[in-house]
Parts: sequence; structure tokens; C-alpha cells
Amino acid sequence: MDPGSGWSRHDGEGYTIHAQRPADAVLAFAESVARGLEDHPRWLSCTYLYDKRGSEIFEKITEQPEYYQTRTENGILERTAGELRQAVGDATVIELGSGNSTKTRHILSAWTAHGPSRYVPLDVSQAALEGACRDLASRYPSLAVEGLAATYEQGLPVATQLSPLMLVFLGSTIGNFKPAELDTFLDMISGRLQSGDHFLLGIDLVKKIDRLERAYNDDAGWTDRFTLNLFERMNRDLGCRIPADAVEHVSYYNDRLDRIEIFARFKREVLLEIPSLKRS
Repeated sequence: MDPGSGWSRHDGEGYTIHAQRPADAVLAFAESVARGLEDHPRWLSCTYLYDKRGSEIFEKITEQPEYYQTRTENGILERTAGELRQAVGDATVIELGSGNSTKTRHILSAWTAHGPSRYVPLDVSQAALEGACRDLASRYPSLAVEGLAATYEQGLPVATQLSPLMLVFLGSTIGNFKPAELDTFLDMISGRLQSGDHFLLGIDLVKKIDRLERAYNDDAGWTDRFTLNLFERMNRDLGCRIPADAVEHVSYYNDRLDRIEIFARFKREVLLEIPSLKRS
């Protein structure tokens, strides 16, 4: 796989990772923050929650007793991976927002049981990708592992060159999109998939509201840390100088849109600066 210019290559033992060059990634982060905070109502892209620290925190969230989603989806994949392989055939597995690829191992086990296979994880966190790729390369000797450290918009045009493929998007992550963003995302997916490709989508079902809200407000406070880490990242990467005690996590179920919504609530007025863009 050759992503072309603007990417760096990192080879490990049995795997390769292609990454967007850091300067490009930081600039994209800065522009996303400025665009979201100058909009009304203000918003921040969920993409940037998943730096190295954010990915580590999210893995802690998935281990909490309140967070049923990962356990449920993991069980479904364990039961159905063989049927998926039979239905899809010999196709490259490409995963959006792959994280540590834990649930995907059921799919990869079913694929490699039929012979050499190929897996392309796509995630914004290069650190998370490196850990997952290293583990998978040692676990599955017949699996070619080639990761893309990039956003969906950057990585999907590269990954979908590998048709025939099965594009995997798990964890009900599709719920992170605003309605307009979702239309754009699905248009992008449909425009990239070719005849004979497949799309595997994991979506949570509506549950009792208290169960849903507990999943995003765990007693151990990991979801709080996850939200606040985004602002710590803005300080680290963009020099925004946001006081650590000025922001709090708020999450509740929106019964009109049938979705959980997560907010960062400022407890006092804050001047947020983005020096690289000369914006505040």
C-alpha cells in the first residue's frame, strides 16, 4: 500500500504503519478547534479525543461495569465471525477507529483460519495503532498488518484501494456524528466502496435511559477524564492555556434524537487562544 506524499512510514516486526506528517496533523487539529468554537452552538470534533492518553482512558472506560457496549459487541462478534467470513469471502479487513483492535480479533481469527489475510486498522492515535499492530503481528503470523494513523477523511481513500474489502466500523461510534456530519460520512463511505465490497456496522439499540446514562457517567470517573483530556491535549498541542479546573464533563440522553450527548461545560469565562492560527 502506497499512500503517496505527505505520509511517513514506520516499520515494526511484522507490521507497517503509515502516518500523516505531524505538522499536518497539528494544523488540522487547530483548524478543527477554531471552526467548532466559532460555530453556534459550539462543538469539538470527537476525532481528537483519541490521542495516546485519550485512547488509554477509553480502554479503561470499556472495562467499567457500567459500560456494557464493548462486552455485548464482543460477544456478538465471537458468535458470528465465522458466518461473516463465509459471507464475505477472501477480502481485506479495514477498520475505522480501530483502537486496540481487541474485538476485531474474532474477525481476524476467522479470516486467518482460511489462510493468509490482510488487516488495515485506521486510527488517529499512532500510539494505539503501534500497540495493536505489534500484538496482532505476533498473534497472527499469516496476517499482513498495515496501519494508517490518520483521520477517516485522510485514510479512507488510501485504504479503499485494496478492494475487495470489508470495511468495519464498530462500537456504535457512528453515534458520534452530528446529523449533517453523518450524511457526509455515509456519502464518503458509499463513494469509496466498490461492487463486491462489504460494510460491517456496529450500532447500539435504545435502552432504558438510566442504563445508557450510567454507561457515560461511570462511578470511577473515567468518562470525565476522557472528556477533560481533550482540553489538556489542546493545551499540550496547541498552546490554548485552558485552566484545568475550568471545565467539567456533562452527559445525558437526548430522547428526541435517541442518542447520548456529551458536553464540556465551562464553569467560568475562559479566553481560549490558538497561537498558531492567531485566533482566540
